[in-house]
Amino acid sequence: MPQYNPDLQRAAKDRPNGSYEKYGVIDNVVQQTRSGPPSAGEMALAMGLEQAFRDGATSLSGLVAHLNAATVASPSGKPWDETELVRFLEQHGELA
Repeated sequence: MPQYNPDLQRAAKDRPNGSYEKYGVIDNVVQQTRSGPPSAGEMALAMGLEQAFRDGATSLSGLVAHLNAATVASPSGKPWDETELVRFLEQHGELA
């Protein structure tokens, strides 16, 4: 079984409708699924990171500064620092 959906390699105009998910035909592999919905904290972090990138952040220190300026809470409840952000992303990247 491929680790990706081969239909995504084709140009959008050449893809059949419903080609992203062929239920019962294409199995979702671990990298494509989660065991449950994201928590409120994970969603806040995702939105904070998206905004940081939109605002031009390109470094770890820039991301941390944006998250703290936006008062996005870290899991510890303290302001983000580079170590905590890397640890969080590594841990959750393994689960994705």
